[in-house]
Amino acid sequence: MRSKGSERPKQAKISDTRVKAMDSGKLKKKLANADDAKKEKLKEAAKWDSPKFLEGAELKGTDSRLWRKSWAKWVIARDNTQTQRYVANRFWSFLFGMGILNPVDDFNSFNEPSHPELLALLGNEIRDHGFDIKRFYRAVMKTRTWQLASRGEDKKAEPWHFAAYPVRQLTPEQFFAALIVVRHESASQRGMRGGGNPYDKDLQQAKAYQKRVEAGKIGKNEKKYEWDVDAIEKLKAQVDKMSDDWYLRRRVSRDYSKFSDDDEMMEADGFVLTIDQALLVMNGDITAILSDWGKGSVLDGITSSSDKLERQIERMFLVALSRKPDDSEAKRYKQFLKEAEDEKAAWEDALFTLLVSTEFATNH
Repeated sequence: MRSKGSERPKQAKISDTRVKAMDSGKLKKKLANADDAKKEKLKEAAKWDSPKFLEGAELKGTDSRLWRKSWAKWVIARDNTQTQRYVANRFWSFLFGMGILNPVDDFNSFNEPSHPELLALLGNEIRDHGFDIKRFYRAVMKTRTWQLASRGEDKKAEPWHFAAYPVRQLTPEQFFAALIVVRHESASQRGMRGGGNPYDKDLQQAKAYQKRVEAGKIGKNEKKYEWDVDAIEKLKAQVDKMSDDWYLRRRVSRDYSKFSDDDEMMEADGFVLTIDQALLVMNGDITAILSDWGKGSVLDGITSSSDKLERQIERMFLVALSRKPDDSEAKRYKQFLKEAEDEKAAWEDALFTLLVSTEFATNH
């Protein structure tokens, strides 16, 4: 897999043009005429010309241009239970926060799954239905295990027993998607898309660069680029089809991950909550707009839903947490809102506390 640094947009290309069929006869002649030190190097190099599959079987055939195709066939082969179980375990972990075998990518003879029969069954289902992931999700989500409440009756059960639904943190994209769902209209109608399609700028740069090339205005020492206008237009068209809420949660979650860069330039895909990340959640555009009071806002809809304060508080909980407040919550929020000097500011604070709560940020 290779890519040119001068290509825009950057696209990796898979190529076998530099790979040739192995000449075993030529290698034997080199070994026969080489000294001991040279023989060791040649033998070591020959190992890479005699590939083996993960389970130990040797690949038949000396033409290395066919190796990638042979490997791809082996990966999804019917008798390759390794791939089937790995895929099933990985997607199970996406649903339950942990796999049947953990760590999810550590399949070895010393690491055994908690429910081996279940993992084998799921692997067979994946295989028998052509690795149809949508079908796999539907099947798992219809099970009793998925539909269990997060409060299990067996207090002694470990998480890997799957006796209750595991309470787990939302990913950054899920979290910001949940914020958008609270009031989809407020995000899309108030200019939250963030400057339009990102490929608009690339297309403008490509066309401007082509004009400079045609006019002969590219300097001798200036770095030259190969703009693929067709690829940019295709990517632009794909993004144009996406909804505003999809685009918004992708953009914000990407910004969130950038705030988690460590010394090795690694980005986090979870809520590690650095100070910068916490500030983005508490003071970011989406949170601020949702908790802000204005015509057509979330709070405008909540307070206009009923004349009774109790009903308004109930509506706020339903919008933010999809449940009604318990007695203590209802009493506390009612007292806070009745005693507030600034009614609008109090409502904004009340909704804000729900949006940044642990309950809102967890799947339970």
